[in-house]
Amino acid sequence: MNRVVGFVMQDGSNGILSDKIGDLVKLRSLSLYGKGLYGELPKTIGNLVNLESLVISSTSLSGALPKEIGNLKNIEVMQIYFNEFTEIPKEFGNLPKSAVYMMQHNKFAGEVPETLRFYENSDGSSGISGIDLSYNCFTSFPWSFFTDDDDCLVPHLWGNRLSGTIPDEVFKSPKWERWKTQISRQEKGYGYSNYPPEEDEH
Repeated sequence: MNRVVGFVMQDGSNGILSDKIGDLVKLRSLSLYGKGLYGELPKTIGNLVNLESLVISSTSLSGALPKEIGNLKNIEVMQIYFNEFTEIPKEFGNLPKSAVYMMQHNKFAGEVPETLRFYENSDGSSGISGIDLSYNCFTSFPWSFFTDDDDCLVPHLWGNRLSGTIPDEVFKSPKWERWKTQISRQEKGYGYSNYPPEEDEH
């Protein structure tokens, strides 16, 4: 069984995901689908160090993503969307910096972790990279993503619950014009008092 390199659980699967999933150490691709899957993602997911693709979509899996997810150093594409997850650990920032992370439509809340710094492909290719955190429940965002002197990509954060006032130094940042739309269009009733989203509709 530990020679399996691809594993898919389709709609119709029911129950708690066994921690035995971590025994499939040769896996390069893991896909989990279906509202019948519930409980937390096992910590043993961190054993799957050969994973290149991880898809967890439209499940009832909930709670915090385990910190061990940061062990997946060969990941190229991670798609975790339309689930019930509530927290991204800081160890997520240990993942490859130029991979694709699609994390929309969960219930991630609180402040966006400072460690979620990802970058454009270093080989000069035009492939997509970075992290999409749209349509979650984040309420706070570290302005250092804009103000720090590095080339990190600003996460896509539409449809969250960000609010308050954007500091002047953010507007003056060289990154502002390129990345300002990443934080516009918050959930109805939220948004920044000094940054109307209508500004980006023209």
